[in-house]
Amino acid sequence: IQGMQRVLESVEAGERRILALGERSHAIGSIVETMGALSARTDLLALNASLESLRAGNEGKGFSVVAEEVRRLAEQTAHASREIAGLVERIQLETRETITAMAGEREQVEVHVKLCHTAGEALRQIDDESDKVAVQVTEISAATEQQFRGIQEVVKTLQKVAQLAGAIERRCGVTGESVESLTNAARELEYRITPLFRCDEKLTPDDPRELDLPKTDPDMTVVSNFPDTPRRNRVPLSLGAE
Repeated sequence: IQGMQRVLESVEAGERRILALGERSHAIGSIVETMGALSARTDLLALNASLESLRAGNEGKGFSVVAEEVRRLAEQTAHASREIAGLVERIQLETRETITAMAGEREQVEVHVKLCHTAGEALRQIDDESDKVAVQVTEISAATEQQFRGIQEVVKTLQKVAQLAGAIERRCGVTGESVESLTNAARELEYRITPLFRCDEKLTPDDPRELDLPKTDPDMTVVSNFPDTPRRNRVPLSLGAE
């Protein structure tokens, strides 16, 4: 943008110089016109002097020679003035063309300067937006890092839960086996004790009939299926009447 501004300033300075040159060429043209007019009057005066020298006869011959020389100088001056006038006219024409071209170039440069200013403003806005985006990216990165840490904590928690579930499952397996063993023992105990209740219902203290029980060992005891059960918890069952 600054470069285009300097170009515009240079174009404007060149245009001013060319305008000044055109003005000077006009002044030169005016001077040449004055010189042409002076040479014409000098030629006319030389012609009149020649006529007067002819009238004077022999006494005016010397004056006639001077008048002729002045007339030739006047003609040369007029010829040089015409050449200078032609050169000045061409300079003025080229100056006008240059001024027109410089004006067009100046307009183009002004357009480009405006475009550069617009582009510069757009770039500044883009830079501002880029800064905002950079801040948002930083915030997103920080939030992502926090989420990642949270996910890691969740994963650790899930791992602990999985370990705890495994431990519970193992304990539940042991408990299930114990319950199953206890159930079997209870069923066996029920099978052994049920006839006793039946006998209690059929017999009285005065009716010493023998019980119709399954034939078993007289000293049979019901033992728990749990190997660690103490002997004092074993229930002895003496089958038969006392």
